[in-house]
Amino acid sequence: MATKVFHRISDDLQLRIKITVTELASVPEAYRVAYMEHDDGDLELSTSAADYVRDALAELASLNAQIEKLKTEGPAKVELERQRRRDDAVDVALRDSLKKAGVKADLFEGAMAQLKKENEFEAETSDDGKGFVVLARTPFGLHSVDAVVGRLVGEEGAWRERRTAPSAGYFSSLLAGLKEPR
Repeated sequence: MATKVFHRISDDLQLRIKITVTELASVPEAYRVAYMEHDDGDLELSTSAADYVRDALAELASLNAQIEKLKTEGPAKVELERQRRRDDAVDVALRDSLKKAGVKADLFEGAMAQLKKENEFEAETSDDGKGFVVLARTPFGLHSVDAVVGRLVGEEGAWRERRTAPSAGYFSSLLAGLKEPR
């Protein structure tokens, strides 16, 4: 049986099993640790050590790729999350203000869409860092959310919660009263 002369690391890299000390310089630097000194003074490749180095280099390449991906995608994800939190703060401020103004709960989404269409909302971190301060930028400058909601509700009375209509029997009784002879 022929003695194995090379150990295949990858498709484009094969290492000789036995080399001289002077040939060590031709071996890729990462794989030099896989060569052990032999009794005759030459160096012999430990195939398990070479395979370990190959696997470690592959893992390093994978980790470096992940780091590069995080460097490019990380800031974008952070900014996207910040924007989502700001949008949520605007929605919460609008809902609270609409509720205080007496707007029908069923109309919140429509009122919020109308307000967002007419105004640009800014959400800045509060001084205590626990929440956001939301202001509306209108053509007339910065205003509180309550002021903008108040203007919408004042212009359009239909947004307000109204007393429910009388029951169905009430209208019938009015008609019956009109039909009575006089």
